[in-house]
Amino acid sequence: MIMTLIRQLILRFSEVNWAFADQLFVSVANFATMFVLARYMDVTSFGVFSLTYTAILLVISLQNALLNQPFSILGAKLSASEFREFLGAMTRLQMFGALLIGSMSVLVGLAGRVLVPGFPDTLLVVTSFSIVPWMIHEFIRRAMYTRSDSKSAFQNGVVAYGLQLVSVVVLLSADQMTSELAIAALGMSSLVAVAFGFYQFRGSIQTWPSKQTVVKTWIDSWNMGRWLVASDIARWFGTNGHGWLVAGVLGAEALGMYRAVLLVLNLLNPIRQTVMNYFPPRASRSYKAEGRVGLNRWVKRTFAVCTLPSLVIITPMVIFPESVLRLAYAGKFTSADAQWVLVWAAIAQWIGTTRMPLDMAMLAMGRPRGLFLTNVVAMVFLLTVGLLFVYTMGIKGVVLSQVGLGLATLIVSGLLYVKAVSVDTM
Repeated sequence: MIMTLIRQLILRFSEVNWAFADQLFVSVANFATMFVLARYMDVTSFGVFSLTYTAILLVISLQNALLNQPFSILGAKLSASEFREFLGAMTRLQMFGALLIGSMSVLVGLAGRVLVPGFPDTLLVVTSFSIVPWMIHEFIRRAMYTRSDSKSAFQNGVVAYGLQLVSVVVLLSADQMTSELAIAALGMSSLVAVAFGFYQFRGSIQTWPSKQTVVKTWIDSWNMGRWLVASDIARWFGTNGHGWLVAGVLGAEALGMYRAVLLVLNLLNPIRQTVMNYFPPRASRSYKAEGRVGLNRWVKRTFAVCTLPSLVIITPMVIFPESVLRLAYAGKFTSADAQWVLVWAAIAQWIGTTRMPLDMAMLAMGRPRGLFLTNVVAMVFLLTVGLLFVYTMGIKGVVLSQVGLGLATLIVSGLLYVKAVSVDTM
């Protein structure tokens, strides 16, 4: 009995360690990639790249909402044989969605070239071909986490993000870097990782699941994912919408500075990404096994995991912003405005981490509508208070708006969770 318990504990902590190692490597490689681009590209070019990269992340985020998050929550409850068929059905859906979005983007690029003088058709076409493997790669990694295979996710991440960093460094060393080549380098690294991922999954995917399974999988994903998609759209034009405001109101150069400073905050990504990938299936299992009592206990534990390590990381940024920026960019981004952005953006992001356990708990209870309502509040805040702050205070108003928005959405999420728990019957 004791030996069995010890083995279970070893396996559990080994899984957590692989998950953290994966997210640590991915975050470091992503940070290094973006950092060298921000440091060695001119500010305007980096701003154009940042805007394109943000648009890709928007599409990936919608994919996560419609397909990947429902996949994690629904797949965590299945037996091994059921999961194999479920994975096959979802893989077909993911491939169809990625190819559809890529094809539509190519058509938009070609039409823009004919109809609109000066349209960035080359950049859009390159982005279109890059986004297909990028989306499929995101799904492969999520599938590995859903079946509690963090080790394979780590191996795949080393291939994808290591190759991404090497490609960018080689292009910069050859003085050949453009926005188009930067996006292409990211897309090619994802393509190689997709091929490796299918090799890792050999024998684990039922290639031709039954028609009934495919239809049921799509319907179940849609029933959960539709609210998540609506929520994500609201979030990208609410909680994550400040970049659009900076680009539209203040211009590409201001966006380049803003994004470069925010890159420093990517040091929080190992914690944030580990939580987002590792914990949602466990929230679902806690709720299934122990109902709201077990879920409440899980929320309290996860709250500490989210907030305390993040607080340690942001503290030097808040106290010594100039030193941090000088160390990162050798004087390129050390103005008073840049320091202001770092201090208040760090505080805003820490507030955001405190909300994560509440959102995951709402998903575990099958209440994605709550996330949508929270993000609608964020969107309304951004388009009213946020817009006013940006027009009257410029870049300083952007990050003050982020702090206010973070506090507002945290309060709304807390109230919605308390209400959901109070009426829950499990």
